[in-house]
Amino acid sequence: MTLLVPFARLGAVVVAGIVVVLSLLPIDRAMGSGYSDKLDHFAAYAALGALATLGWGARSGIWPLVAACMALGGALELLQNFSPGRVASFADMAANASGALAGAAGGWALLRWRQPDVR
Repeated sequence: MTLLVPFARLGAVVVAGIVVVLSLLPIDRAMGSGYSDKLDHFAAYAALGALATLGWGARSGIWPLVAACMALGGALELLQNFSPGRVASFADMAANASGALAGAAGGWALLRWRQPDVR
């Protein structure tokens, strides 16, 4: 196991925690980049997908990790209905899923480059 794996795993857990907290904050305390909130969603889930794939992808493959990221995004969107000023959005779910898939693909490409025997 290279040093990349434990750091990627730690990073994935930290990013997931940040995503959960920021997703469930009341709207008046929410943070964003100042650009499109869809870009914020895409970037957060791309980071999560890439780190999860780098941390666990060689062992589990890409699809369970993408599914887990998508499930987290969907669950958080639904839970936003219980956070003051927030509502669930299918567009946000699509941005989450797209980001998770793009990040996981990038992480998988890096894994394949570093370890050509990864399937």
